[in-house]
Amino acid sequence: EHMEKAIEAFDMAINLDQSNARAHALKACTLGSGLAYGWVNPEEKIPVIFEHVRKSQEADEDDFECLRICSALSLMEGNHQAAQEHANKAYRINPNDPRVLRQMGSVLIVMGRAAEALKLLHHSFDLDPIPQGQTTSCHNYLQFVWAYYSMEDYESCVLYGEKIVHMPRITWLLVLSAISLQADIEAARAHTLFIKKT
Repeated sequence: EHMEKAIEAFDMAINLDQSNARAHALKACTLGSGLAYGWVNPEEKIPVIFEHVRKSQEADEDDFECLRICSALSLMEGNHQAAQEHANKAYRINPNDPRVLRQMGSVLIVMGRAAEALKLLHHSFDLDPIPQGQTTSCHNYLQFVWAYYSMEDYESCVLYGEKIVHMPRITWLLVLSAISLQADIEAARAHTLFIKKT
C-alpha cells in the first residue's frame, strides 16, 4: 500500500514535469525495492524500471539517485565494472548520502574489498540507522553480514545475523555457514537461527 502511494506521488511529479530526473529515479528505486521483496511482477516491472532509469539519465546524467540505481542494476546484471563506475560517480557527487554509501559498500564487497566497504557501511549506519522506507535496521545488518563473511570474520557475521528480523534465505545460509566455520555443523543445527527457519 505504501509502495503504491509512493508510485502515485512520483507519477504526479512526472506528469507535471517529464524531465524530473529525481522522480524517475525514485520511481525506479521504489519498484526495485518492490521487486526485491517480491511485491511486484518481475516480467512486468523490470522493463518499467529500466525505462525510468533511462529517462532519469536523459534528464540529468549527474543525478546521484539515478547513478546509485544504475549501479544497483548493473550489479544485478553482473556488470561489476559498470556498477563500480556508477557508484564512484554517485559517491563523488554526494559522499554523505546513506543510500549512496550503502550502494558503494555493496559494490566494494563484490569487488573483494570488504574492509573498505565496512567503513562506508558503518558511516551509512551512523547517518541513517533505520533506512528511509524501513521500520528496522535489518537492511543495514544484511550488508554487514555479507561484508564480515567476506572478510572471514565469522563472529561478527553471526552477531549481525542474529539481529535480523526477517532474513532472506541466502543470508540465513551465510550465517549458518559462519556458525559452522566457527564451531561445527552440529553447532549450526543447534543454533536458534536454524531452529527458527526449519
